[in-house]
Amino acid sequence: MEHGWTVDRLISTEGRGHATELAQIAVNDDVDAIFIAGGDGTVQEVLDPLAYNERTAVGMLSSGGQNLWTTEMGIPRHPAGAIDAQLAGGTELIDIGEINKHRFRLVAGIGYDAEVIDRAHTPINPNGRRLAKSRLQYGRMTNQMYPRHQETTASITVDEIPLTDRQLFIAWIGNTKLLSNTLMPYELRPEAQINDGKLELTVLPNVGRLAFARATMAAGIRYAFHQDAQIFPFGTYAQGSNITIRTTDPILAHVDGSPVRDAPSQEFTIVTFQKALRVFSTQNNRKR
Repeated sequence: MEHGWTVDRLISTEGRGHATELAQIAVNDDVDAIFIAGGDGTVQEVLDPLAYNERTAVGMLSSGGQNLWTTEMGIPRHPAGAIDAQLAGGTELIDIGEINKHRFRLVAGIGYDAEVIDRAHTPINPNGRRLAKSRLQYGRMTNQMYPRHQETTASITVDEIPLTDRQLFIAWIGNTKLLSNTLMPYELRPEAQINDGKLELTVLPNVGRLAFARATMAAGIRYAFHQDAQIFPFGTYAQGSNITIRTTDPILAHVDGSPVRDAPSQEFTIVTFQKALRVFSTQNNRKR
């Protein structure tokens, strides 16, 4: 391999949680780098063993259902090009977030989208087949579940400063710029940085299924055509390193598109850990 690297081993994961075990082995063996071919959920599995380990860096190859990380970091989709770009770009330390002790790189969410994600990941037969495997199936489920989810009243504190109580249908806590509407990515918070020690909070009320769909599709189209991002006009926005959200009703959460399998909660503590994960960067990302 170019750039002075050699491949030590190639291993296929055998099920949920196996990536976590393999990452821990890599850390224990003082491996310099691991590259993961999969979606954002696979990378989310390796956060616990790799966090605060400055030696082992993680790189990403575009595969799986959703790859916001490769888009965010400007990583090419072709595997050979992706590896070459990341090895040439070198490594950097980035922040990670944590919601109720569950870590994330990209975004955590509570409310409606967490409920959809939880439902989509629920097996419907003993073989583990899920309700939504394709983007089309996921989009259909998202549309069907919208009217069933009720908003709740939320008390929010950001860096010990209380905000006025808000109606919460969805709350996103992002470490990066991008989000996805199941069909295409869009910039939710264009000011977000992965190494500034801050998280970007977005709280949306229930504005109706049609208005929500229009807003997310418009954001996706603007991003696809390289136009300036336009954030949701009906949202509440804040930035901080320590966020607390208390709701009147128990609701679900997710991290990087993977459901948090705890019971629904009425209190969420979200914190950021600065420069806690070593990742491969690219020259494209450094220019952004």
